[in-house]
Amino acid sequence: MAAPGCTFEPSEQELTDVCLYGKITGAGRDVGAIHVADVYSADPETLAKSFAPAPGTGRGDKEPEWYFFSPVRYASKKKNSGRRARIIGCDSNKKWHSEIGAVPVEGSAVGGHKVNLTYMVRSNASGEKKKHERAGWILAEFGIAPEHGGGQLELCKLHRSPHFQETAAGSKKRKAAAADELYSADRCKNLCLRQEMPQDRPRPEYSAYRESSFGHGILQVKNETHALWQWHRNQDVYNSVGDEIFIVRESHRCLRNCSRPAHHRQP
Repeated sequence: MAAPGCTFEPSEQELTDVCLYGKITGAGRDVGAIHVADVYSADPETLAKSFAPAPGTGRGDKEPEWYFFSPVRYASKKKNSGRRARIIGCDSNKKWHSEIGAVPVEGSAVGGHKVNLTYMVRSNASGEKKKHERAGWILAEFGIAPEHGGGQLELCKLHRSPHFQETAAGSKKRKAAAADELYSADRCKNLCLRQEMPQDRPRPEYSAYRESSFGHGILQVKNETHALWQWHRNQDVYNSVGDEIFIVRESHRCLRNCSRPAHHRQP
């Protein structure tokens, strides 16, 4: 078990040759920083909330990390080899995805290898093609060769993706800055509008209502006699109409058959 105040940060070779090999053979001592759990039984958020991170991680600039001894899952239930099964529980919308195959652990004497996995979640948005998207978690699977007892138990290291966190944080900052800029611009426009059109100035007879707002108008010609004009304010929710009026054409007032003056030709 890691001593109090120490940071648990073993090398990849120590994870395979000491921790995992010792757990399989029973020759190793108990390492309290490594939990025993099936990492494929729950999503990473649930695992992170249910188990404590490794000592020394999650403090200062050190991101939290979780270590697990986990049973190996295979796609075929009849044999303990072949293609791996990495979906979360029985939910095919959540899975761990491998970009490349197993990579040998340098210096390992027990055939240690590592597979890096990315947590993927399938989008359920209506009207869109369902696809798996990265959800910001990384899982490193460590195993050893079958001749050394490997194949049934693995050691997994779980942590958040630094790139995903930076991207999410940058996106939040950009959205907040855009919202502040939009608010400042709209506030400036309203102030300018109030200065140009003060409330104490008499309203003309043709004006039924006046307010300090910006937006856009839409004119829809319905038929030969009717048109609909709608006003959408910027501060309203999308597809909300602030004001509308029907414009009606009065045919009897149109001079369709008015006589035109004859053009005199020059002799």
